[in-house]
Amino acid sequence: MKKSYPLLLIIISFLSILNLYSAQNKSILKLESLKCEYQISPRGVEKEQPFLSWKIKAKAKRNVIQGSYRVIMVESKNVPSKNTELFWDSGVARSSQSVNVKYSGKPLESAKKYYWRVQIEDSKGNKSEFSEWASFETGILNEEDWTAKWIHTPTNESSNYPFLKYNFMIQDTPDYAPAFVASVGFHELYINGKKVGDAVLTPSVSDLRNRVLYSSYDIAPYLKTGENNIVIWLASGWANFKDKNPIASFNVDKSPLCKAQFKVNKGWLSTDGSWKFTPSNTSHLGEWQNSNFGGDFVGDSGRNIKWTQDDNNEKFWTNVDEVKCNLKVSSDFIEHNRLVKKTNCNRC
Repeated sequence: MKKSYPLLLIIISFLSILNLYSAQNKSILKLESLKCEYQISPRGVEKEQPFLSWKIKAKAKRNVIQGSYRVIMVESKNVPSKNTELFWDSGVARSSQSVNVKYSGKPLESAKKYYWRVQIEDSKGNKSEFSEWASFETGILNEEDWTAKWIHTPTNESSNYPFLKYNFMIQDTPDYAPAFVASVGFHELYINGKKVGDAVLTPSVSDLRNRVLYSSYDIAPYLKTGENNIVIWLASGWANFKDKNPIASFNVDKSPLCKAQFKVNKGWLSTDGSWKFTPSNTSHLGEWQNSNFGGDFVGDSGRNIKWTQDDNNEKFWTNVDEVKCNLKVSSDFIEHNRLVKKTNCNRC
């Protein structure tokens, strides 16, 4: 029995060295900067087979070549656990491609959140650990998935920036609540008096004769149990621009339009004639034309976002009208305009 001890020690030492070597090999390769359609954690993905990309970080500075990859994906509202069922497994693909790898699993669904991660092996047989989870969120993939109606403010002056409002109740707060807001003109979205996101002048500018863009949000962090409200602040913006351009027809005269829907728990909240509006304290000065774009006028009526949350002001809200529009709607799938710096404006 005593003679077997050296052999046992040799075996244990060998296994320890093997495990250490395997761990070192895995630490040689790391994966980072996972992107879907060239963006990190994008919202509003409309492609049925989006492109996935990643970067390889290696200890070796040169001659590191990917020999194969494996991508796995799950559909989940939160970062997946170990036991989450896979939505897609690419299997081990013998390829050096790490940019624009096409998703090739079963069809994606509208308003869903997908998490994915990747593992690679280099040409020398060194295998990486799986990367951290990355995510992307789909937009409205099919026209029939739109449940919202186009709405406008029938008695509002086109120069005014109206508020649209909808109140609703929920018993449980969701982990994920995708929202999609299309507007002819600019909009800002507020939930319970708090602005969603940091974008300004959204959506991006498009030729409104052909296409309207919608912005994608996740409003889950802004919701609470009990009563909630949605407020959308609208402005006509480029819908009023007509200098030397064919006039875009929206079936209404100069009013900003909106079409929005929100998936809260298992149901959709969508714009229709039950929504209400009221003028805000802000309106446009000027014609929004060449040489006369003008600016914003903020009055002293007090009708700001805080005012919209006061139940005593409910009598000032009026129902919107639905309007039929055949405008094409697409995701605003670019980086949004954001406020970078504030500058004090002093009188000369």
